[in-house]
Amino acid sequence: MSYSEPLSAQVWVFLAFLGVGFLLGALSLFFRVLRALLGGGGGATAAYDLLFCFCAFALLFAACLGYTDGVWRLPELLAAAAGFWAFRRSVGAILQPPLVRAAATLRRRGGALLRPVRALADRLQAAFFARMLRLRQGVSARLEQRKNRRREKAGAAEKNRAKKEKNHAKALAKPNKVRYNDI
Repeated sequence: MSYSEPLSAQVWVFLAFLGVGFLLGALSLFFRVLRALLGGGGGATAAYDLLFCFCAFALLFAACLGYTDGVWRLPELLAAAAGFWAFRRSVGAILQPPLVRAAATLRRRGGALLRPVRALADRLQAAFFARMLRLRQGVSARLEQRKNRRREKAGAAEKNRAKKEKNHAKALAKPNKVRYNDI
């Protein structure tokens, strides 16, 4: 769309970006409720905010491609900001407190309900790691036995070689006997 478009087309684009701003406000509310539901510290908050920014950029980029042929224009971005602000001041102000409260309550109650499941998961995890430790120790013991057998074989081979060399040295040290038939 160019600025030479008729006023009615420009109004429709403005309303579309106002709707995009409302969608961004709803997305922001969704991430706030998700943060209250899942909890987490500053790292989780930063991750949610980063994900929101990525989604907001993707939504604005898609709208810019669809309505303005990929050109970022200030009036459309201001319309999206106005839609976001209008959502936060109207629907968001009404829905955010009860939704966040319900999500936090669900997280607390869910923690109480999930304690037995977590205990079972902890026991299963401990049993799994104990089994893996026993398996590792068994493999380690078998590897040690194999290494000891190799050492014994190498020692026996070295002993045989040393014995052969000693016998060879003895044989060379003995004087040659002359046989009567050899003469």
